[in-house]
Amino acid sequence: MKDKMKRRLPLIVSVAVVFALLVSIAASGNSLHAASPLTSVLVRNGLAQPLTLTYNYFAYLPIIGNRMGLRGPVGAEMDGGFTDGNGMQFFEKSHYTITRYAGVQWEQIEATKGTYNWDATTDSSLIRAHNDGADTLLIIRGVPTWARPVTDTTKLCGPIDASHYADFANFVDAVVARYLPYTQFFELGNEPDVDPYYIGLPNGLPNDGTIGCWGNPNDTSWGGAGAYVNMLKVVTPQVKADHPTAKFLNGGLLFGNNPDTCTGDNVAKFAKGLITLGSLDYLDGFSYHGYTYWNYTPNGTFLEKQKPSGCGWNASPTIPKIQTITSWLKATINQYAPAHNGIPLYLTENAMVSYQAYVMPPSDQLRVVQSYYAAISTGFAVYHNLSGIIYWRMEPSQMYHFNTELLDNSGSVLYPNKVYTALLTSNGNMVGYPVIGWDSNQSQAGVSILKFDRGTLGQLWLVWNSNGDNAVPLTYTLSVTPTAMWDVWNNPLPPTKSIYLNDPYRALYIKP
Repeated sequence: MKDKMKRRLPLIVSVAVVFALLVSIAASGNSLHAASPLTSVLVRNGLAQPLTLTYNYFAYLPIIGNRMGLRGPVGAEMDGGFTDGNGMQFFEKSHYTITRYAGVQWEQIEATKGTYNWDATTDSSLIRAHNDGADTLLIIRGVPTWARPVTDTTKLCGPIDASHYADFANFVDAVVARYLPYTQFFELGNEPDVDPYYIGLPNGLPNDGTIGCWGNPNDTSWGGAGAYVNMLKVVTPQVKADHPTAKFLNGGLLFGNNPDTCTGDNVAKFAKGLITLGSLDYLDGFSYHGYTYWNYTPNGTFLEKQKPSGCGWNASPTIPKIQTITSWLKATINQYAPAHNGIPLYLTENAMVSYQAYVMPPSDQLRVVQSYYAAISTGFAVYHNLSGIIYWRMEPSQMYHFNTELLDNSGSVLYPNKVYTALLTSNGNMVGYPVIGWDSNQSQAGVSILKFDRGTLGQLWLVWNSNGDNAVPLTYTLSVTPTAMWDVWNNPLPPTKSIYLNDPYRALYIKP
């Protein structure tokens, strides 16, 4: 298969170069003002250059199952610019075709009403991702001082004062006009279901416009969702009238607590409020986050983050949070907005989060369990037919001490870690193939199996230890002796009918 890909690569490169040249010709002559698209060139080291694809696509790719380089809905977010310094070259070598850019900051670009100061890093990032063939979910967020509610002008995040919804619509219209040639996808905010109280606290979330914060704990009905929906009613119809091909997502929801069972948390009602109050009439896709939490204890067990009774999303640790939330989301849409059944769902932030002290690189133990999680969460993304699943994040950062990077560093040198390889392997093994079964604790307690039909390649099973809360080692006897086995990093293993799942979340690929 590798030889086939090499033979196809010249054709792929030729098509890409011709396409880029046509876009460049079409875009030539446009000045860089609010309503004009950018020139389609690749910007590196401050110089504008025509697109050239010189990357070694096989330098960092594992042999993924029995094929390579599948282009599917799995990707990774990069913050601070799509540059080699942030690891964009590793994104390009991964063949991912979806990413998320955080983002366009309203309070920075239109600090003075009516005057736009565009960001060159955003310009070059969107161009580069487009030239690489990737769809970018572009986040538009932050609120300038003049558009914030008079009750609190200190928070850089939302909500927007209702009298300035039209101003926000004009700004979004200008953003879409500028970047529509390079992406169709625009996400309005990030984690709007966050209570602004937590923004800017000493141990809280940063007051930099990146998160929240439409959540309203005093709204006993829907936790602030009504104001966000009213904003959508003003913004998206206006922009779509000017730019019909633009696609809008809500700001990815944090989904902190379960709104059906967590009493006393009004902000938890935000998600159900969006659906009930008609937000889907103004959206082209629904964006949400699905972090699973890892807590370190001296004996090395891995625990789902503990919450008050009824507030957590996992009734048991046998399935990851992505499965629980996605199932809830589909059921809630079916109940309260059935006309929108089948709306594209985007898991726009996904990772296994660790709150241990930030160390680069972190422990190998953490990266191993995060690798298992990367495989399992990708499997459930395919199971639910998600339109996108984006791992957070690509490049190292001390932000929040989450330790979720796909790239670690040694000094100033970036290198792909085990999670990067596991995510690539999961993309190649499962994405694009139909799920034909999910065996959850039916054959044996603590063992889950997702089964994929890969056509002429035969079935592939993802088998894992789902006793994540107590790390009980398991020996499981398969129904058949496999013809091949791989670990989550695509290393071949001796095929045996009896498999030992010794680590929490330990996952294996089985070819029956």
